Amino acid sequence: MAIELNSDSHLPLRETRFLSEEDANKVHTLSLILEELEYNTQRAVRRAGRNRLHAQIDFLSKPLSDEEVDLLPKKLTSLSNEMIYDYKGWRCDLSLITELLKKSIEDIEPHGGHQFIPVEIFNTESKKLGDAFFWKILNVIDAIRLDSGGIKPVSGLEIMEDSALTYTYTEKINLYADRVLGKAAWYDMRLGVSKIISDSLLDIIKKNDSSNINMTTAEILIEK
Repeated sequence: MAIELNSDSHLPLRETRFLSEEDANKVHTLSLILEELEYNTQRAVRRAGRNRLHAQIDFLSKPLSDEEVDLLPKKLTSLSNEMIYDYKGWRCDLSLITELLKKSIEDIEPHGGHQFIPVEIFNTESKKLGDAFFWKILNVIDAIRLDSGGIKPVSGLEIMEDSALTYTYTEKINLYADRVLGKAAWYDMRLGVSKIISDSLLDIIKKNDSSNINMTTAEILIEK
């Protein structure tokens, strides 16, 4: 089994903020750079006559460059004065995670598949609360069985070989198990930026009682 990774909306917020306006401006610059990169990737795929879904692979699977990493903050402030939860969505298609979740991911995929960029978390009185990481998933896989239930095309009436997909929220979705074997988390190239985690990672998350991870998502994907 695999599920879409979502935050638990029932927990109190533990928001972070930038330490300076300069940091905020740098992240805004990074978002603009990534938007342009995504646009150029889509255009290059069209010009080459390739399946448009391959733009997802070309864009999402590329790690941030050293120059792009330098635009990310090295420190963040926790407005609640508590350490961040183990998982939360962030900007620029990144997630903000703790060492615990990073280790859980690496227990399954010790080499490659993910990019982790360190960031320190402080309280509002500048006391360090702990270390965290910006997490970028680099795995992009075409894993959904097109004869599966639970899916529908984003556009058009029929599911075609080049269809981008979305959920019907009525049935479970079948995956090719061999295509996600040994993966902790991935994007499916047909589902845009939905973060999918494997049953193996889900088991570790439950064992570690990792926080702010929604286990009741309706989007369930079965590896078979």
